[in-house]
Amino acid sequence: MDHLFREIKKSLSDGNFYAALFMILTVPDICLSVKMGKHHGTDYEEWFNKNVLPNYNKFMSGKDCYAFRCAILHEGTDSVLRQSKKDIIDKFEILSKKESPHLTYMKGNIYNGVIQPTKLVLNLHTFCNDLINSAERFIEVNNLKVDNLIEIKERYSDGFINIG
Repeated sequence: MDHLFREIKKSLSDGNFYAALFMILTVPDICLSVKMGKHHGTDYEEWFNKNVLPNYNKFMSGKDCYAFRCAILHEGTDSVLRQSKKDIIDKFEILSKKESPHLTYMKGNIYNGVIQPTKLVLNLHTFCNDLINSAERFIEVNNLKVDNLIEIKERYSDGFINIG
């Protein structure tokens, strides 16, 4: 998985923030697939709660992270209001600057007389690094062999002739 982690970090440093976000939200799925094959959303939630949650002081649960993953990957939105798995967060806001604050939790705010959704503001760099570090520990602790993940190559390496 090292090549995926390098790509996520490179995406962050190159300013390709959507790629970093989309990739990092799949890391728990990949970890679970390597360990157990087929898995479900509840497995993703449990993985987050066990491996990442201590860094998030219960501002974001595994249910919230899974709902965020589904909202981003399937709907392209930062609102999780339509996600059945959501827990305490209604909306996420992602900050791209490395120096931005991390984990700003907003609840019960009123703007022009309208109660605003419960929102969690995340620093993308910190979020990505937290999930990468959690995945690396998970792989090491479970003594997992990660050797069959996709790799994108520059050219053919198996002797075939390109006739296209």
